[in-house]
Amino acid sequence: MGENPKDFPVWFSCKAWHYNTNNINQSQVFCVFIIMEIHEIMIASVGVLVSVVAFYLKKESAKIQRLGSKVRAMEVDLAKNGARDAERWEQTQRLLEDRRQDVVKLFEKLDK
Repeated sequence: MGENPKDFPVWFSCKAWHYNTNNINQSQVFCVFIIMEIHEIMIASVGVLVSVVAFYLKKESAKIQRLGSKVRAMEVDLAKNGARDAERWEQTQRLLEDRRQDVVKLFEKLDK
């Protein structure tokens, strides 16, 4: 049993060990085990966890930006509609006041 990195690639910084048997030629690999110590597993799992959290945070950030732009557009439209409504209401108030004055003048003419 020994570490021989020249025989096969080492992935994810794992220690790859291979076992030779006496029944099979020494150059043939009987089986391959990838052994990681507990601190290596913890470091890899923390890295995966950070990557997953960063992915979902980025996804949520993009969603919030889209919603924010929609809200800004709606606020602008609401402000425009509010300004139009205020202007129309002022015109309506002036017209109602004019009609009220006309009615008062008509009643004054009828009373004479």
